Amino acid sequence: MFIGPEIGYTLSTSVPAEVSRSGAPTRLRVGASVHLSGKSKVDFRFSLGYRIENGAAKTLYTNPLDSNLGLQRHLTVIEPYPGSSNVKSEFVSNSIDLAAEGFIPLGDLDTSGSRIGLTLGFFADRILRASQTDDYSAIADYPGPPIVQTQYKGQFGFGASIGVSTILPLGDSRIVFDIKYIIRQPYTLITNDGRADVQNVEWLISNGLRISAGYLLPI
Repeated sequence: MFIGPEIGYTLSTSVPAEVSRSGAPTRLRVGASVHLSGKSKVDFRFSLGYRIENGAAKTLYTNPLDSNLGLQRHLTVIEPYPGSSNVKSEFVSNSIDLAAEGFIPLGDLDTSGSRIGLTLGFFADRILRASQTDDYSAIADYPGPPIVQTQYKGQFGFGASIGVSTILPLGDSRIVFDIKYIIRQPYTLITNDGRADVQNVEWLISNGLRISAGYLLPI
């Protein structure tokens, strides 16, 4: 049995045009994991993590009198035309998750005990807090408040992962490197103000490619 800290960063594999104009989202996970090596060829891992996921978007402003999108809380797939004004939005999400994985060895890397293998896993999580801040200050003659903040409801979710892992021995301890693809459901958030508006944030809290590293000590 081994236990130790781990840290991971998730790359969003597909983002809307509105998000790509504002840079890549920040999706960081820190936590701790337990690795169990039994008599079978499959090792098991259990981890508890805390995620911070932040992102931004620039969305073409649409007059609410001409659209049912209200104050543009929804990301749309509309390319802004030259000279158009954009609403700048920032998204913040904080979550905890619990994951379980199986490590299936594929082969040895050297004679020191280094191994590479396939990982298959499942996880459940809880979004503790999620919010969106819209900045309308760039809109000429905008009649509403320049800053509008929306809070989203907390949410339970679940998902799966598949990837490749490398285990390197370091004396009695181990160093672990992982690359895995994450799929999570649901990928929408619901506002917490009674209107039940839905925001699609798959690019922020759902699918992605996670790269992580961990240091394990024997128990």
